[in-house]
Amino acid sequence: DHGGWYDRTDNSFRKLVDVQFMAAMGPPGGGRNPVTNRYLRHYHVLHVTEFDDASKTQIFASLVDWWFGRCKFGEDLARLRDGLVAA
Repeated sequence: DHGGWYDRTDNSFRKLVDVQFMAAMGPPGGGRNPVTNRYLRHYHVLHVTEFDDASKTQIFASLVDWWFGRCKFGEDLARLRDGLVAA
């Protein structure tokens, strides 16, 4: 935004080059404070609703099946998929 910020200990300007910020947060409440628009302007804000249990099970079962197939695990380990996904 402004190429850097000031160090509060000695008021010298700290130049920032090729820095990317990533953050995740929940809604305000329970000890979480609202985030100001001045801070949010540095981000692309995305909102994702929570998945239901059937969707999460399908997603993680697909990932586990892909991983077990990629690593060529035996059938004895592949049988543990449902318990692993349920955990």
